[in-house]
Amino acid sequence: MTKRYGMWAAAICTAATVGLVGCGSGSSDNAKGKGGLDGLSAQEISKKARAELSSASALRMKMDAASGSASAKMDIAADDKDNCAGTTTPASGKGSVEVVKRGDEVWLKPDAAVWTAMTNDPKKGALATKAAKGRYLHGKTSEAVLKQMASSCEDLKTFQKKIAEDDAGDEKLKKGKETTEGGKRGVPLTAKGKDGTETTIYVAAEGKPQLLKIASKQNGKTSTMEFTDYGKPVAVNPPSEKQSMSVDEFKKAVQKG
Repeated sequence: MTKRYGMWAAAICTAATVGLVGCGSGSSDNAKGKGGLDGLSAQEISKKARAELSSASALRMKMDAASGSASAKMDIAADDKDNCAGTTTPASGKGSVEVVKRGDEVWLKPDAAVWTAMTNDPKKGALATKAAKGRYLHGKTSEAVLKQMASSCEDLKTFQKKIAEDDAGDEKLKKGKETTEGGKRGVPLTAKGKDGTETTIYVAAEGKPQLLKIASKQNGKTSTMEFTDYGKPVAVNPPSEKQSMSVDEFKKAVQKG
């Protein structure tokens, strides 16, 4: 992460595989707000929020990332025991993939739109959909067919590592007045980049100073990432054998047509 990018301003880019643009920095401000974080500067609040996020044993991330004319989405809960569950939508904005991960085992169920996008051919997409028969592909995360689609489950660790080791741009944050975000009291910290990107992070003003949300706006498009369920165990319910099929079984079914 280069120093011209603030860590929070680039956070959605870091966590998401879609790779957003427009991560910038703004002017510094140590103004004091009111509420649970009263008396702390924007920089002090950011430091506390980073500490809470980087040390969380589990987290749910809900992302809606504007990407050109489409919007990639993700709603994933993951923990430090390699459990993960949720759904993702590719940058095309079409279709979704259900993800269930336990250790190095993963179950994935792409819908027809995703199969078509992956094969880049409607006929091949229809063939893959027919072969899967609504079942989950089951295997190891190291398998090529599964690795890419399961990568969203690694975002928590990647994001936490970046947050823990990089405070670039903290000095650029500007503290705003306490507001309500997601039903919780929060303090907004904002930054405006030279490229026009406006980024706001919301930190809980009551209880632990946890990061609640990041919103980044550029060229009229807004990307958001919400953070909930800090430390909450991830409920992993692997599909049954009847609901699943191995990658080899899937390949054979595709070949048979």
